[in-house]
Amino acid sequence: MGNNFCSNCGESVLREDAKICYNCGARLTEDEPISSGPSASGQNQNYNEPPRGVPNYNAPPRAQYVQADQKSPFIALLLSFFWVGLGQLYNGKFWKGILFQISFIIGLLLLIPGLIVWFICLWDAYNDADKMNKGLIPFANPSFGEIIVFIFFWIIVFVVMIVIFMLMMIPLAFI
Repeated sequence: MGNNFCSNCGESVLREDAKICYNCGARLTEDEPISSGPSASGQNQNYNEPPRGVPNYNAPPRAQYVQADQKSPFIALLLSFFWVGLGQLYNGKFWKGILFQISFIIGLLLLIPGLIVWFICLWDAYNDADKMNKGLIPFANPSFGEIIVFIFFWIIVFVVMIVIFMLMMIPLAFI
């Protein structure tokens, strides 16, 4: 297969059986043949300039794709629902997640404050992800080290809470 070009915009045509240029939408018909490389006169056509013989030609702007980082507010909310502070970690806010964990643990001793901290954590995770998507705050991702520290912190807290619970149950065994 030869290297063919659109006679309208100069874009390379990948398929010989193509009827329309995928770049500019010009018809690639028999009456508008696909040219192969330089023009018949031997001169190289500059494809950044309008094609010769086409009045008022404005080349379509080339699409520019920018991959924007996105955070799902729903996933942040869901993560914080199941594991306090995990939505903050998902949003790249490591220390905020740790602070919510500590506040939640302290709040659990007095049930109502723990629930309040949990709801604030849910709202914050959702809100931060939404703000990141809107560009109001910088996009952040947690590092691998932060994820490991976060998990170990929760394991330590879980073990300590079990030990405290068991120590509280010892006096009840003697009643």
